[in-house]
Amino acid sequence: MFRATTVSLVLLLACNGCVAPHYSVVLENATALWLRPARVTYEDYHSGNGGLGPRLIRKDGSCFASARLDEPIYAPIPELAVIEYKTDDGVLHRTVVEVGPVVKGKAINGGQLIFTIEDIDKVAVRFETDRDLREEADRQRQECKRYRERQEAAAPPVPVPGQGPPSTTPAKGSGQ
Repeated sequence: MFRATTVSLVLLLACNGCVAPHYSVVLENATALWLRPARVTYEDYHSGNGGLGPRLIRKDGSCFASARLDEPIYAPIPELAVIEYKTDDGVLHRTVVEVGPVVKGKAINGGQLIFTIEDIDKVAVRFETDRDLREEADRQRQECKRYRERQEAAAPPVPVPGQGPPSTTPAKGSGQ
């Protein structure tokens, strides 16, 4: 009994440092260009080579990046990452970004490591915890709800088929 408990405890302690945290990698395109292929690579991780469309602009003038989210991965957070993509002119762009300082002191069990291509050869990196992501999603839902309400309030009423405008002629039998 003592030996089995001791062995289990030793294995638990030894493996505790071996298990890499899980997180997702997101590659965002905030430029007005198509980027294909676009990928993130570092030590034990190589993202897919899919393309990224240009940023999207809403009717209200706000814009957001197009993005690709990869499946959760179990790899150590790197100190450096390489972002590569080709523009429509066929030029390969390669940017090395520091990741270590961005995640220092954060709990990395869940969340997203987000690389944003802001301009040609300019890439920003940030880490969003699951809690940050939930709060941002709630904020965006509320913003979208307010936007829809403003659009509906500003829109003229839509006529219903079979129901014209109210009649100004008196109804039969009303005595007028």
